Amino acid sequence: MPIPSQTITILDPGLGLVEPSSTTPLILGCSSSGTVDALYSFSTKSAAVTTLGEGPLVEAVCTALDVAGSPVLAMPLTVNAAGAAGAVTPTRVAASTGTITVGGNSNDSYEVQVKIAASSTGVTVGTGVFQYSLDDGRTFSEPINIPAGMTYTMPKTGLTLTFVVGGGPLAFEKGDLHEFDCSAPYYNTAGLASAVTALLANSTEWAFLVLTGTPASAADGATMFGALQTHMASFESQFRFVRAIMDAGDDTTANVITAFGGVSDDRICVAYGNCDMSSSKAFAGFGTPKRSVVNIIGARAAKALVSTDLARVASGALEGVIAVSHDEFLNEVLDVHRISTLRSWLGRAGFYITNARLKSNPGSDFIYWQYGRVMDLACKTTYLVQQNFISMGLRTTGTGTIDELDAARLETRGRDALNAALTAPSNAEGTRGHVSAVSYQIDRTNNVQVSQTVNSDVAVRPLGYSKFITTQIGFSVTV
Repeated sequence: MPIPSQTITILDPGLGLVEPSSTTPLILGCSSSGTVDALYSFSTKSAAVTTLGEGPLVEAVCTALDVAGSPVLAMPLTVNAAGAAGAVTPTRVAASTGTITVGGNSNDSYEVQVKIAASSTGVTVGTGVFQYSLDDGRTFSEPINIPAGMTYTMPKTGLTLTFVVGGGPLAFEKGDLHEFDCSAPYYNTAGLASAVTALLANSTEWAFLVLTGTPASAADGATMFGALQTHMASFESQFRFVRAIMDAGDDTTANVITAFGGVSDDRICVAYGNCDMSSSKAFAGFGTPKRSVVNIIGARAAKALVSTDLARVASGALEGVIAVSHDEFLNEVLDVHRISTLRSWLGRAGFYITNARLKSNPGSDFIYWQYGRVMDLACKTTYLVQQNFISMGLRTTGTGTIDELDAARLETRGRDALNAALTAPSNAEGTRGHVSAVSYQIDRTNNVQVSQTVNSDVAVRPLGYSKFITTQIGFSVTV
């Protein structure tokens, strides 16, 4: 005979929707320090940087701390592909012959510019001075003398620059620009699986998962989606009702649509695009880097109440975002495919989330992130209150069904718990309720005496969300 347990089945669709054709996040990713598959909790950015060093994981953690506050949980993943520098492209003022080579593995993705601020002549570096930027020229370091040894280590990046004089007579001329891009370190599905194994063995609670880093292509993103889908099912099997956010991949919108057209999971939000945003841990030359939109969507999700639509305009523009690679308002192609994006609004400064989409099947109730989060809270609340019902002695009728008095008693306890979690708290609008109503009922027809099973039904009526507004406007003499 199996041990006492519960079974919770989420009805979907339960609303019959038809589409036309404050929390603790867990952030996973690569970092230059920290123990792989170890779970850390951070309340300050300084502690995160001290422990994790540099990399996409650290940047995402610091962004979440800045936007949403503490705590933020983080877990470093095994690096499968080390960060690497691309080819250096010089743009010369005139006839300089110097070149720059790059060594080391990059700790993060950088858009590097090395600008010559004072000329260097002859067969030595002479009086040469340079500045460097890691964010495509948006911020620069202080002027630095070209070292006598010709090699300069850029702090925090994992990279070294070697200045090669060339044939002369002018090695580096004021105004010369040498540019190259660096990829960030990245993990693979095996690294993610190893982290999930560690998480399943750890009882620490978290609200949702943010998978940092950008897959090399949409096809790679869909592969990572498939792996994440399996892991989300594993969490649910442990009664961990959670959702996840991941990047669609560095690719065209057409390729993203194709790659993700055949996958679905209402526990995963797939986001597309990059944004230039203020770094939450800026250092020399790294003030406004290009980041995956996953970082800011995850941070906004950590800041929001469970019932808050992440696309809510009244919540304000996304913190620190100054430019986006894809604006869904200007090129509306991905939202209908349930891919989350950023957008601008005419007449408003800054950028907003278009819709926080869940990559669910057509017809699913779980269109948006907040529907998933509310259901997660309902499931968790139901699971915890019903733990008290396990192995409880219940009175029965002559046919073995539960006695009405005990059925009503259990219903009161279930309903009170759900109301305390879902209808009593205030929502983002300042009114009561993360949902409109809840219902908790005990089945009176099941033979508890024989089956040893109590059947319950939970119904949640969510809030409605004003996605569209229709207005008639005109002149009138009767106003």
